[in-house]
Amino acid sequence: MSLLAAAPTTNLSHHFQFLLYLVLESVDGASWAPSALTLLHRLLDIHSAATLAPLVPSLEGKAWLSWPPTSHNLQNTLPRRVRARMENCTARGVWALLFERTDAQVAEEEAKWSQWREEDEADRSEGGAKKGSTRSKGRSAASSKPSRAATVDSERTRGTRSRSRSAKNKDDDEGPTFELVSANGWLLLEFLVAFWAKDAAENGGRPEAFLSQLWRPGKDLSFDQADAALEIVRQAVYESTGADARVHRRLAASIIKFLVDAATGRDAKFHPRSLTTALLPLFREPRVSVFVSLLRSSLPSSPNAIAVPIMSYSALTHFLTHAIEDIAGVRSEREAQRQAKRRGKRTRADSSPDHFETDHGLAAPTVEYAISLLGLCADDVDDDGAEQSLTALKLALLTALASNVPSPLWTTVTEKPYALILRVIAVSSEGRARPNEENESILTESTIRLSASPSPSLPLSPSAA
Repeated sequence: MSLLAAAPTTNLSHHFQFLLYLVLESVDGASWAPSALTLLHRLLDIHSAATLAPLVPSLEGKAWLSWPPTSHNLQNTLPRRVRARMENCTARGVWALLFERTDAQVAEEEAKWSQWREEDEADRSEGGAKKGSTRSKGRSAASSKPSRAATVDSERTRGTRSRSRSAKNKDDDEGPTFELVSANGWLLLEFLVAFWAKDAAENGGRPEAFLSQLWRPGKDLSFDQADAALEIVRQAVYESTGADARVHRRLAASIIKFLVDAATGRDAKFHPRSLTTALLPLFREPRVSVFVSLLRSSLPSSPNAIAVPIMSYSALTHFLTHAIEDIAGVRSEREAQRQAKRRGKRTRADSSPDHFETDHGLAAPTVEYAISLLGLCADDVDDDGAEQSLTALKLALLTALASNVPSPLWTTVTEKPYALILRVIAVSSEGRARPNEENESILTESTIRLSASPSPSLPLSPSAA
């Protein structure tokens, strides 16, 4: 009898978690990942996302953690291994299944299922006489060991930096340490993204099942933590290579879309400013143009649907504006100004331009403020990489805004690289052909090469020129 034929079929939850386990682990030296993934996608085809949502390990609710105390058609060891693996998700959600495990975590899992196996053997051999005392002792020993999840939670509170980020980036928005996503973890993520997309479609665009994987400070507060999800995005953008890079970045684009959709609207379930802050480390990498290209990508909402951008131009330009301010070292000052304005403390003598079109959500910057950003230089003037990244972000911001917001203020830009890109956009607009994403990327890269030195400072407003 094959392993899949022996899977528990009387309980959908047990069957589903067994398939998750087979995607991740080889059994008896054989990999069952392809067959298990096929069955998972089959389940997704025949069941609604609402039916499967309680079965996926998550941070909200524990209905999914219900593997039976006795074996069902399988050798006793295997269901115990599944249960031990799934228990890692109690404090980390489904992300615990995607990242490579440490030696300590593997040892802890083995200790759990070994103890459970001994308990079952004692129950069978002695008719359950030792059931109460043995189980109590075993579970007490297992619970006394520090789990990997507890380690990650403590790292979050300490603000431990990600293992691959530059040592000079020591801001408070940097998150916990994560391992690499495993090869089979990427495979499982493909199924999860399809599941989350179906769930969002069933909930009017709200990615409820995806949000259940994210930590939030309180039941009545917005979600504001996405450390694990954004670490997967970072690895897809900056560490994936070869043929896998395209697949990984497509998955990363989906994750970004779920986050942006959750942070959009007046009733946003993910705090918009928290999302903006969480994305900043991804803009600090030397190859930031790769990340910007990802943000400008498009995805189909369903297998047969027309591809749509993963975010609006307002959200894109909002993130780019904050990233430019961050690299230039002025974000804290500008955020303080915006906070004062939101609280109604802006003085009449304050002649600085409004930074964004509205005071809430992921709003686009005003054209006037976008022009003022062109005169900023990197905070670290000796860091050539930072200056080049800043230039790439400025060009991306101008491309997105000028492609969507016709304005006479664009004519006030005279610096060579920025004026060049604006002229190209103007010509394209007159020909009723908006530049596509691929052409914009090529234009950005070629224009960067034309710029041999940082552009001179510009006045805050055209009238001051």
